[in-house]
Amino acid sequence: MLERVGNQVVNLHRIRMANLLLGNLKMGHWRYVTEKEIKALLKSCNIVSLKLQKHIP
Repeated sequence: MLERVGNQVVNLHRIRMANLLLGNLKMGHWRYVTEKEIKALLKSCNIVSLKLQKHIP
């Protein structure tokens, strides 16, 4: 997207994805999303009903 308008990305630091704040999540690491985060994502996509399968680590 930036290249298209003649800009070059030298460094990119992602702090969130949609409504998911990454906080102090280290590069290359991951975390489970919470049920609250899933519901917010579904709501933002206008998905009102979806059975959530719980994953127990």
